[in-house]
Amino acid sequence: MARHAGEISLKDRDLPIADAIVAATAVAHTGGRVYTDDPHFAHIPGIQTLWGRT
Repeated sequence: MARHAGEISLKDRDLPIADAIVAATAVAHTGGRVYTDDPHFAHIPGIQTLWGRT
């Protein structure tokens, strides 16, 4: 997961490392779903943002 977070972080230098870690974890454990309204996640390949939906 750390390696994938690093790869995500290298592709988007403006992305905080914590968000890259969350994204890598989401890909590994939830099929890429992240429950957030944080705009940083909108451009990460493989991530689907959800907010206020169940």
